[in-house]
Amino acid sequence: MPKGESRGYTGFFHICLISDDMEKLADDIAASGGKRRSDLWNTWENKLYYLIYCEDPFGNIIELYSRSTELMYGNRD
Repeated sequence: MPKGESRGYTGFFHICLISDDMEKLADDIAASGGKRRSDLWNTWENKLYYLIYCEDPFGNIIELYSRSTELMYGNRD
């Protein structure tokens, strides 16, 4: 995108939280007026790295991770 050009975003894109019990947290978000946007995904075969996408009651995306970002996506070799 050229410098100075905007797509109309005025705030954050989404937040990401690390959770020991992602399924329960996703259910709690849905029970509190939000919604679950995805099933549980395994992001790296043979590793216990999972994520779930949710949405708060205002439409903001919440990404739930089982591990930190550097573990989930770094040093895949």
